[in-house]
Amino acid sequence: MVSDVTFQSAAAGAQQTNTSTVRLAEDFDDFLVLLTTQLQNQDPLSPMDTTEFTNQLVAFAGVEQQINTNQKLDDLVALELSGAFSTALGYVGLNINYISNEFAYDGSSTNRIAYAFDGEAASSKISIYNEAGDLVYQTTGTTSPGSNEFFWDGTMTNGLKAPAGTYDVKIDALSSNGTGVESTVVVSGKVGGVESQGGQIYLIVGKRAVNIGSIINVNDDANSKNGTALTNGLNYIGKEITYSSEQFKYDGATPVQMTLDIADGANQGTFQILNKQGQVIFEDKDIADNSGTRGFIWNGYETDGSKAAAGQYIVKLNVSDLDGEKIDASASFVGIGQSVLSSGSSVAIEVNDTSVPLNKIKQVKTIEPAPPEEAS
Repeated sequence: MVSDVTFQSAAAGAQQTNTSTVRLAEDFDDFLVLLTTQLQNQDPLSPMDTTEFTNQLVAFAGVEQQINTNQKLDDLVALELSGAFSTALGYVGLNINYISNEFAYDGSSTNRIAYAFDGEAASSKISIYNEAGDLVYQTTGTTSPGSNEFFWDGTMTNGLKAPAGTYDVKIDALSSNGTGVESTVVVSGKVGGVESQGGQIYLIVGKRAVNIGSIINVNDDANSKNGTALTNGLNYIGKEITYSSEQFKYDGATPVQMTLDIADGANQGTFQILNKQGQVIFEDKDIADNSGTRGFIWNGYETDGSKAAAGQYIVKLNVSDLDGEKIDASASFVGIGQSVLSSGSSVAIEVNDTSVPLNKIKQVKTIEPAPPEEAS
């Protein structure tokens, strides 16, 4: 198991390398003294075999080389951590939106609280607590799928203004059958500084330390591109999404429905489904031989008639025109947005347990609630 690299672990590793260097130098000096003494006192008529101490010299050289390698690795780790800290300093003075139930209230400004449900909610309630855990404000929330927002100006239930400090927001939501619905909360605040705790880098917002990994976006024009994508991504949660993808998940039982889009000029084509090892398990040489849009349902059976196992699969379309030139062709699927995924500058939506980049989304539809059943 590989552990995370922190400032403390990097410093400890560098100290251990330095200690090993000093110890090797001392051992080598002792070895040379013993070797010299042995050579001075050997029988000239029966000199010592040089093989053993030659092997020891080679061993010392190997250990020294390994220590030198460790020193270079320590330098690289220190450089990487220094760069991470420098990056964190770039957030100071900026307003950030981050995933958390805790937010800093400065005593005068209005705080924006965004939230998205992990399922369909029939009712919701927003509660705000102070640092002592006392309820200071409560109101009814919205139940729309995707991103919702609420603005709190610090006014408490009793009509008085709340003092500056750290507050906790809780979203309680219930489905139509009375079960709880989980939610993701995004709050905002201005970064006042950077610090290291336990070797991890945190941004200081109010009196709270915010992990960099929980940041959704930065309210700064020069850094808002990725943040805007993440904010838009929240709007997709709980909605029906049509997306283009080469990958899909099969649960081992439910047929997979997809739509094939083939550009004009197609003359011949092959539709294939491959397993995660890249092996073709299903092939159709007729469905992709002409232009247009058509639906296709894969029932989970391979070409040889055997049942495919549950897992991730790949769709491959090889389509060409009369001259053998490649024609654009893709497969699209429909699913419900489950969560927003972010890695560096890349933003994606999790749909059908598949990571879908935003530029692969073709259509988004709000799911209309089912009409209430009439009483008999």
